[in-house]
Amino acid sequence: MRLLLIVVLLSFMSPLSNYTYEYPKQTENQLTKTIERDIDCLAKNIYHESRGEPTKGQYAVAHVTMNRVSQYGLSVCRVVYQPSQFSWTIGKTPAVYDKVAFDKAKEIAWDVYRGDTHDFTGGATYYHAKYVKPNWSRKFKKTLALGSHIFYKVA
Repeated sequence: MRLLLIVVLLSFMSPLSNYTYEYPKQTENQLTKTIERDIDCLAKNIYHESRGEPTKGQYAVAHVTMNRVSQYGLSVCRVVYQPSQFSWTIGKTPAVYDKVAFDKAKEIAWDVYRGDTHDFTGGATYYHAKYVKPNWSRKFKKTLALGSHIFYKVA
């Protein structure tokens, strides 16, 4: 049933419709598994980076992740797990312990992945919490302050 749902969704959408990433040649079953993995990685990133933020802040984190997919030409999972890019991926990967928050993150992941939402971050590819001032932030253009995060793009 789950496979049928994903196949039906794929027939109505173009994966990464607002973002550019070329999937390698795959069978329909392999592509379905790849998309499920992408959604899971994106949802985990939303969950671990922003589950305490307002919904709009969670969407912003999803858009930053997908903007990096376009910028680097990598899959969602490769972007999320790039070394030292997202703090939750450094060291032991934490568990998902709040199912309600993770389910919400998964819905947001699907919305952004399908291209159903406008990227209101101004093309941001970086962000940090307001309570820190990383050196790298001086090199980029601030695009948005939302919740407890500040968002940036390459100047």
